[in-house]
Amino acid sequence: MRYELRGCEPRGEWLRQAARRPRGAPEIIPEGTYDLDGTDVVDETSFLCALGEAVYGPGRGSGAEAGVFGEEWAGVTLVWHRADVARACLGVQPWRGRRPATFPELADALRKAGVRLVLD
Repeated sequence: MRYELRGCEPRGEWLRQAARRPRGAPEIIPEGTYDLDGTDVVDETSFLCALGEAVYGPGRGSGAEAGVFGEEWAGVTLVWHRADVARACLGVQPWRGRRPATFPELADALRKAGVRLVLD
């Protein structure tokens, strides 16, 4: 699935719809390895969409709220492909009510939750 890059509204709607479909979504597998396609990760919403797809499959779950990862993430390996896109884009968009999370903040939150983060 490719994300609309012109505005965040389509990604936001995808995230809202995916969050409403937790039924049938697989559990996070401890010690599992997940591949996050970072090609279109340009903001928090696109990060959550990509994370949800990496872990739960297309159209399922949002992964987590940005920067909030529970104990179920401990031991998971997340291979973040094209991390360079997020590194250049996350946290640089204009504020809309709150400061957007930066790439280092999201990466640190994953690591603090016990995720082995591999940046590719």
